Amino acid sequence: MAENDKIAVIKELCRKKEDYVTAFKEILKIIKGERERPDQFGFSMYDIRGMSVHLLSRLRQDQILKCTYESNKGKWFWLADDLPVEDIERAIEEVDEEQCENEKIGLQNQLPYNIGWLEKWEQMLRDGVDMLEYWSKQINPKVIGLEYVKQVVLLSLASAGDKYGDRGRIHVLMYGDPGTAKSAIGGWLVHTLGIIGASHRTSDVGLTGDARGDTIAPGILPVANERAVYIDELDKFSEKDRYGLLESMEEGEVIIHAGKTHVRLPARCRVIAGANSIKNFAPELLDRFDFKVDLKIPGIDEEKEIIAQIVEAWREAKEGYYGEELRAYLEWIKSYEPKIPDEVRKMIAILIQAFIDMNEAVRGSIRKKESIVRVAYTIAKLNRRAMKAEDVLHAIRLLYPTINGGQVTILQTLMGMVR
Repeated sequence: MAENDKIAVIKELCRKKEDYVTAFKEILKIIKGERERPDQFGFSMYDIRGMSVHLLSRLRQDQILKCTYESNKGKWFWLADDLPVEDIERAIEEVDEEQCENEKIGLQNQLPYNIGWLEKWEQMLRDGVDMLEYWSKQINPKVIGLEYVKQVVLLSLASAGDKYGDRGRIHVLMYGDPGTAKSAIGGWLVHTLGIIGASHRTSDVGLTGDARGDTIAPGILPVANERAVYIDELDKFSEKDRYGLLESMEEGEVIIHAGKTHVRLPARCRVIAGANSIKNFAPELLDRFDFKVDLKIPGIDEEKEIIAQIVEAWREAKEGYYGEELRAYLEWIKSYEPKIPDEVRKMIAILIQAFIDMNEAVRGSIRKKESIVRVAYTIAKLNRRAMKAEDVLHAIRLLYPTINGGQVTILQTLMGMVR
């Protein structure tokens, strides 16, 4: 058999079984002197990991191995003289590359994102790209400006679930006059990104659900359990619904009363809500929102700039508008749990305590301080890395956007001193 035909047989065998690849690699180690020669005559079948009677028979049949000595104690073998070691190594490498490519294709068929995206994201993370800033720009890129709003909405979408009694879910409330882009962002989240949506017009059973006879009809919140939900015009929902929302946001469940009994349904949602007015909202409900964003009608100069950008982008493709890559990235990081090193835990406490000392206005709500930890943890999750002290400072600046530069400098200095 010609050398090329023998190489083709080696490739065929390596494609069939991983053990055969192992056997060839073991043989090559002995031939090249990387492993001690088992016997002066060569090697036996039992000296080669991955070797089998079937494989040995095939290798002898196709003249890839030659028998060098035979006795009543056994048989010893060596590689055929006309087979260069380099050609066998190259054949094995080619098969390895084929299998890697096939594994990538198979993985791509199973995953909600393609391998090209994955490689791009991993490179961005290695390059230190701020993923909060990067992905927030793809929250309805047709909406001009509102960078801060898009960042806090992204934090809600990416936030972790509840674990060990700690709420990981981040809730966002956007409120203000009609025409401030609340529904444009919320509608994009529902109709393009695919999160669950609710309004007072679309649900017969409200946010929590309803009991009719022996039948329990779950509302939007139980339906959206472990997912994100956008609630439009929250101020037009009933007080009963808003109380149910309070239960869902804090406890992760809703209670539906059915006659003399009541049923508890899991409702661990990440809530993004819009409202024109919050004057009738209970303080307890408002306190559950990590971010409360008061959206204003743009001034005349800002409005002119927005119009100019709208005209420029009219019926033009906008990167990320359809949300496929953002949706895939959120799925990729969904189960990622950032580590929190002990020194970072200590720094979190020190920074928050120092921030409280500097700001009398932020005292009194432990829940608000827990938001700092939640947001910092989610920033780390978005960047698929362990939590850093810098994430805490970033979280403070997002939750308290009016914090002055002097206070930020003090916190940065403190962070450097403790390190």
